[in-house]
Amino acid sequence: MSTTASDAAKSAPRPALPRRRKPRELPPGGLACRDCGHLVRQPDPDRTTALLSYGVATPGGVRETRHETYLTTCDRCELRRDMAHELIQRHASLRQALGSIAYGVGLVAAALAALDAVGVPEGAAARLAATERDLRQLVNALARVGGAAYWSSQLAPTLWADPDKAHPTRWAHLSDELAQRLRDDYARLLRAHTEQPALMPPPSGADRAGCLMCGVGALLTRPSLAADVWGPLRAVQPGTLGAARVVRQRPVYGHICPPCTRAAEMEGAVGMSAVERALFAHLGRVPVGAVELRGLRAWAALPPATPPSAEPWAHESGLAAELKRARLPLARLNGPRRRAVTVERTPRPGGGR
Repeated sequence: MSTTASDAAKSAPRPALPRRRKPRELPPGGLACRDCGHLVRQPDPDRTTALLSYGVATPGGVRETRHETYLTTCDRCELRRDMAHELIQRHASLRQALGSIAYGVGLVAAALAALDAVGVPEGAAARLAATERDLRQLVNALARVGGAAYWSSQLAPTLWADPDKAHPTRWAHLSDELAQRLRDDYARLLRAHTEQPALMPPPSGADRAGCLMCGVGALLTRPSLAADVWGPLRAVQPGTLGAARVVRQRPVYGHICPPCTRAAEMEGAVGMSAVERALFAHLGRVPVGAVELRGLRAWAALPPATPPSAEPWAHESGLAAELKRARLPLARLNGPRRRAVTVERTPRPGGGR
């Protein structure tokens, strides 16, 4: 039976960072590992790289200088970098999102380095990166602090340590502050894998606390993943989403739920075509034919005081009901257009929306 990242998190070892120890002078022919700082007595020439420094830290500040330091990679760190390359090659969509293989390998390697520094065995680290979602979560949680933990980060672009020394044990160069950051970020990663899904509103900072298109106010997801699920902050013009157009209309900033995001991506923009597509997707299928939806509005086109809803498109429940009663022939999303149908919102008693 396979082990999930959640299972791995529950049985993960507690952080066991090595005790900080003073570096020692490099012996003849020896080099320091650029990642863990450990002394490599017989470095592989193929792994040896030159690192340029342009300043040196002194009690009076940073003094400009130019220094070239030769570093290598120990066997364990080299295996970890190979693992990072394999993970990036395995997950094509993540590789495409990051833009290049080299950049992706660097991020994954840094996140795995953070796990290595807190004492997570290779097998447990692999389970914490078992799926693409797990890998994204790992990179988001640990890539930054893992990169800061590299021994090379103390040597370039400014020399904060003696480049002619190495450490008798791996990761022994970590400061108390950085070691605590590694522990804290690792603990947050474990909590994220064991946390229970909950209804999460969009991230703070938006003008509207719901999906700008369908108006749903919360999505069921893990709290640590809520920001990724809601996606980036967007700016939309209410006039392009069904609101009355006015001169110098102020944009509305907010987020879009995943189903509405897919509709916008298929249409190429957040506009009325995407709003129509998202509504039809919510109803189940897309009708065959050109359907004119009179009065349709995205939630962002409603007055600012309009609260979000528990269900998508609750503000257009009347129009959705008319669509269901129209008994339109249904087909696939990109099916041929055969007939035109006009559907209007049925006015509510008393003149309400």
